[in-house]
Amino acid sequence: MRAGLLLRQSAVAPVVGTAFFAGGSSSQTRTDNYVISTDAVSLGTALSVGRSLCQGGGNATTGLLPGGYTTTHVASTVKYAHASSAYSSGTSLSGARSDSATAGDSAKCVVVGGATGTAASAMDTSEEYTLATDSVASGGSISTARLAHAGCGSASVGIYAAGFNASGGRISTSSKYTFATSSAVNGTSLSATKSYLTAVSNTTIGLFVSGAINTAGNTTAIDKYDFATDARTSGTALSVGKRGLAGAGDSTKAVFGGGNTGSSTASLTTETYIYGTNSRTAGTNLGLARPYLIAFSSTPGHL
Repeated sequence: MRAGLLLRQSAVAPVVGTAFFAGGSSSQTRTDNYVISTDAVSLGTALSVGRSLCQGGGNATTGLLPGGYTTTHVASTVKYAHASSAYSSGTSLSGARSDSATAGDSAKCVVVGGATGTAASAMDTSEEYTLATDSVASGGSISTARLAHAGCGSASVGIYAAGFNASGGRISTSSKYTFATSSAVNGTSLSATKSYLTAVSNTTIGLFVSGAINTAGNTTAIDKYDFATDARTSGTALSVGKRGLAGAGDSTKAVFGGGNTGSSTASLTTETYIYGTNSRTAGTNLGLARPYLIAFSSTPGHL
């Protein structure tokens, strides 16, 4: 791996085009700043409280870490200001939810599904977080309650796919959520049932990446989802399957990092994916191995 690019130093302000890998299981507070164009990794601003088990979102001004798990399932949110490289408290969701998924447009993040500890508590509801005003409102419902799924989208629609249903079974189905109307319909299913995957997108294609397929096994598969046609095709697979990994990127390149190989072996490796060539290569290692971390970007590829 390209570990030689890792800069072990105190927190530094990122340049434009940075993927942030924050938190992780066991109450991790670390943030790794990954410069998308150069694959350079540096130590970023630490969270004040460790957080895991949520999917990050945001726009070019603000990153959002909604809900998740600290020492319990939480409704609190954390914002990241790209201009100042500073975290601050955001407006809380209406109730605690972890294992949720996030997509959104330039104005808001839509947090969908999740649970409060068991599959039976899986949710089909959503909450819409408006970034400029820090206001939270109820959004539309999806057809299948789910947790441990992943979300991504274009500037107009979000796709929320896979995960566990309320009976605890892994699923491959997806819901397509229109941001303008706060309404959802069924989308195209992924190639296989999986949970604890990640998702990243540009304006036209979403990538649903890796994830757990059984108690100890993970898939290397990448599902490509075309937002305009709802067609699903296979992308170039990862070299190693993971669960609890995170992903972020820009309009040309996605970065996937962290997670567990097997069921519980924490990883610090990353892999990168180029949309235009459907090519995957090894990225630079993060500074700390941890699963169930949270990623967001200063240049979200779907905006």
